[in-house]
Amino acid sequence: MAVLWIFGIGSAAAVVVGLVARVRIRHRDERGATVAAFGIGLGWLGIGLTMILIVVILKFV
Repeated sequence: MAVLWIFGIGSAAAVVVGLVARVRIRHRDERGATVAAFGIGLGWLGIGLTMILIVVILKFV
């Protein structure tokens, strides 16, 4: 899983896939909304941490 996180690409993908999943879950009245919400939340968390990491790296370079 860490390999997919490279520079937040995996996090961005988690947000996109989570949002697509939520739309499909709503339209088809299926289960899994909680898992999609966690994916979206973790994706945004990863994006935020990536931004913080970039700022810290640029500050010390």
